Amino acid sequence: TWANGQLRFNGAAYLIDWDDFQYAFLDYTVSPLTIIQNAGKARTKGVEWDLNWAMTDDFTLTFAGSYNDAKLQEDFVRVDSANVGVVAAPKGTEMPYVPELQLTAIGRYNLDVGELPLFGQFAVSYSDESWNNLESDNRVLIPSSTVLNLTAGIEKEKWSLTLFANNVTDERLITDIIDYGYYSWTGVVFSGYDYAEVVGRPRSFGIRWAQRF
Repeated sequence: TWANGQLRFNGAAYLIDWDDFQYAFLDYTVSPLTIIQNAGKARTKGVEWDLNWAMTDDFTLTFAGSYNDAKLQEDFVRVDSANVGVVAAPKGTEMPYVPELQLTAIGRYNLDVGELPLFGQFAVSYSDESWNNLESDNRVLIPSSTVLNLTAGIEKEKWSLTLFANNVTDERLITDIIDYGYYSWTGVVFSGYDYAEVVGRPRSFGIRWAQRF
């Protein structure tokens, strides 16, 4: 802490070795069910941090983030009837669903009007792009995203009333990309797009009430 406790920092660095982690995939030439296989070794090197700054008695800023470098430490060989002995992901392949960089900034202002404790808050979050699959020849990038949320309301000891606006900029948030390019158990290829995008909620507004007992 610094500045008489007004500025506080927390951080951590880590190294995670993961042996024989489980990897799930579909292959309808083998089974209509999800196949789970041990995929070998992976390593994650990363840091995470948060910085809290009480600029005044009523206004606080918080910055937080993480950086991760997650990669295979050995070749992943698919075990199925079509690709036995074929390296599906070589050593050094980036792990799926692990954004390299994630950042968050939150600002909150508290104000008492009479006996009503009011507050206003903004929150901005950024997530880097990441892969949707482990296998090198069967994956695409999930794009990065930036989301802005706004809230304001009243927060009493036993209840709160909040007005919120989420995804204020109405960004198209792609949270996952699913591969439907497998043969079904009937031998018929799924029609439509090669990939299906899972999209987060668009810009939305609302009122939230909470009661504490």
